[in-house]
Amino acid sequence: MKQLVFYDSATGSIPPDGVRFMSDEAAAIAQPPEGCDALAWEALVSPDTHMVDVTQTPAVVTPYTPPVDMNVKRREAKAHIDWKAAKLRSWVGSHGYGQEMVYLAKEIEARACATDPVPDPARYPLLAAEVGITGDALEEVAAAVVAKADEWKAIAAEIEAVRLATKQAIDAAPDHIAIDAAMAGASWPALTP
Repeated sequence: MKQLVFYDSATGSIPPDGVRFMSDEAAAIAQPPEGCDALAWEALVSPDTHMVDVTQTPAVVTPYTPPVDMNVKRREAKAHIDWKAAKLRSWVGSHGYGQEMVYLAKEIEARACATDPVPDPARYPLLAAEVGITGDALEEVAAAVVAKADEWKAIAAEIEAVRLATKQAIDAAPDHIAIDAAMAGASWPALTP
C-alpha cells in the first residue's frame, strides 16, 4: 500500500480527505482533484498537522501548526476560568441556582434575626427549619448562618480576585502561548471539598 498525499498546488494545504492509502497500481493511475498535485510519502501524514512545502523541488511534506483564532482561544480560556471559579465556590457552598438562592435568603434572615430584639420564628422560616439541627434556638441558628456566610464571602472574594485577574491577563495576552501561561499561572486558593 502506498500513501498518496493530494495537496493544493499553490498553497501546499492538504484537504481533509487528501491522504489516501492505495495499492501501487491504484496510486499510479490516481488523478488529483483540479488545482491539486499528488505525491507519495512514507511517514504518516495528517491534514491537521502537515502541509506540503511547494517551494521545494520535489515538494516535501512538513509539519504544520494551524494558526490559532485568538478570539476563540480567549473565549474558551475565559469560559474555563469561570468554570474553575464556580467549581471552587461549590466546594465551600453548593452548586445549583435554587440552593444558592436558599443560602442568600437564609443569610438575609440571619442578619435580620441577629439584630431583632424579639425574633419571631414565623418571620424567619428558613432559620426556624434549622432549629434543632444547626442550633437549639433561633438565635444560635442565625449566628451559625452569619458565620458561615462571612466565611464563604471571604473565600469567594479570593476566588473572584483570581478569576478577574486571570481573565484580564487573557485579554491582554498577545498570543495563545501567553493565554496558556495566564491560565497556568492563576493562583487559586487552596480549598478542600
